[in-house]
Amino acid sequence: MSTPLRLGTRGSALAMAQSGQIAEALTAATGREVELVEVVTAGDRSTAPVHRLGVGVFVTALRDALAARTVDFAVHSYKDLPTVAASGLHIAAVPPRQIRATRWSPGTAVPSPSCRPAPPSAPARCAASPSCTHSGCS
Repeated sequence: MSTPLRLGTRGSALAMAQSGQIAEALTAATGREVELVEVVTAGDRSTAPVHRLGVGVFVTALRDALAARTVDFAVHSYKDLPTVAASGLHIAAVPPRQIRATRWSPGTAVPSPSCRPAPPSAPARCAASPSCTHSGCS
């Protein structure tokens, strides 16, 4: 029996849920068990507003855990990764989005279940607004 793969993840409910889905999919595809390893980041420990924390505060600890080999791989929100790649690390996979109409902008409601994906030319707020009048949503 092989040892479980160690998946590094933040401890937020969203991160744990997303990482759990990846772990389940990987186990289903390979038969290999995957263990979630919570990694606490500087952003998790801070009470300062996010805009004051700087770049990478939610991902640096995950990168450090990978470098230290305390985790075998990590799951993190792609949109929150710094634009500069970390030396020696690679984005190995990007899973499909569960709900394609999950664009959000301040002041909008939860995505409407009847909203189809808006084309790239549509305003970002379109796909998340129940009152959307764009032809891509109904």
